[in-house]
Amino acid sequence: MQPYSVTKPFVAVCALRLVERGELELDAAVQRYWPEFTARATVRQLLAHQAGVVALDAPAATDLFYDWDGMCSLLAAQPPAWEPGAAHGESALFYGHLVGELVRRVDGRSVGRFLRDEVCGPLGLDFRDRAEPG
Repeated sequence: MQPYSVTKPFVAVCALRLVERGELELDAAVQRYWPEFTARATVRQLLAHQAGVVALDAPAATDLFYDWDGMCSLLAAQPPAWEPGAAHGESALFYGHLVGELVRRVDGRSVGRFLRDEVCGPLGLDFRDRAEPG
């Protein structure tokens, strides 16, 4: 699952399920879960588009958007565009990677697998048989 703008609520729900279970703390530093992340933001700021990581300083090849680890490494190293918490700015392309990586680091599953197992499946919304061949 490559979560982009229309799927922001889905990746946020995954993170909030971890908050609900006490595995992810909203006011903890992102670095507690993702030590390589350089922006000094809290989980709450990341979820609320206030972390300042909204763009990459250098252009990235299109295929990097399909390389989860590669994109997350770039985002972790990216200096924030503003002091986290000082402003608000939507990251249409990176929100899914930023929040999804928190989910992966806390839970161990990809955000797509977490969504399927913890949200969609229990609600009877697992369309895997129709959407995925084989």
